[in-house]
Amino acid sequence: MCGKRARPGAELHAFAWWIAREYFGNLVDYGFTAGMEDDLDEIASGREEALPWLSRFYFGTSGPLPEPKMERTGDWQWRAMD
Repeated sequence: MCGKRARPGAELHAFAWWIAREYFGNLVDYGFTAGMEDDLDEIASGREEALPWLSRFYFGTSGPLPEPKMERTGDWQWRAMD
């Protein structure tokens, strides 16, 4: 590297990427990952708001899921109500 050092953690990042690709490649959707990186870049640059993006990511475009109705049946026990 001619006297230049890589960023701290760059070697660890490269190794982690290799492990993920080698052993979990069938679980990684590269298109999804690339799209998420683009979206996060938009948030970081201020062109996208974080909270609306997170809501769409977790709940889709139909809005948040309704709160489940629960009842307490004991000190640390709960059950769903009909």
